[in-house]
Amino acid sequence: MSNPPCSDRSYYWIASYPRSGNTLVRITLSRTLLSAEEQSNLDRNFPEYVNSNSFPAGGVSFSGASGNVVFLKTHWKAPIVSSQTPWAGATYLVRHPVDVFLSGMNYLFFKRNEVASFKEFFGADGPQRVEELAEANKLDAYLQRFVDDRGLRPFQFISGTWVENVLGWRSETARGATLVRYEDLVTNLSQVMSSILARTGVSQKEEQIRRGITQAIEATRPNGEFFWRGSTRTRHEFFTDARIAEVEREFRSLVGEGLF
Repeated sequence: MSNPPCSDRSYYWIASYPRSGNTLVRITLSRTLLSAEEQSNLDRNFPEYVNSNSFPAGGVSFSGASGNVVFLKTHWKAPIVSSQTPWAGATYLVRHPVDVFLSGMNYLFFKRNEVASFKEFFGADGPQRVEELAEANKLDAYLQRFVDDRGLRPFQFISGTWVENVLGWRSETARGATLVRYEDLVTNLSQVMSSILARTGVSQKEEQIRRGITQAIEATRPNGEFFWRGSTRTRHEFFTDARIAEVEREFRSLVGEGLF
């Protein structure tokens, strides 16, 4: 699991718009493929490509079917593929836009004191929890901002809009990227992980995959903060079916069918 030169490695992308399951996948990979001693630094082992000219250094290199493979995290709207950063494949995680909005709003509140733009996003209302905004009948106005902006504005630097993100990665299916709905991720994590390992040729015993999944689920148990709820139906707790359908029609007209 050393770090050979870039020319000896290819890169498998774990991609998503923020709040769509990326951390769950990386923690599961970590618990499945690494020893307990090696699991301490998720971001070092599975580095992130951000919107910049700098490709992330390091990353644990695993022996795959066609050479060494590094798993990369990204929220950016497209991969970087070149002779120095060869493509090993990608899994793109896509979540229902209203659930992305709700989880994203919780994240903005939770991290409000660490990122100025997150606090500023709430404007005159001041930072409030999702539940508080709903009780004050203000949450729908934020949802409309999400629809109008095609995503959460504070995330745009690292991800583009939600629409740009989905379209960018959906176009990569021609290169071999696989799209995974959040609902399928949480209901059949074992199948998703087995598919990722099979596509990269990184082998692991079924027993260890099952153990890694059990540990990852425990590590990502909803806590009301970073791991807010982990639900596939949170939207129904805050919005009517009619409002959800209205948002779905708007976004389906932009990104197409079959994603949510």
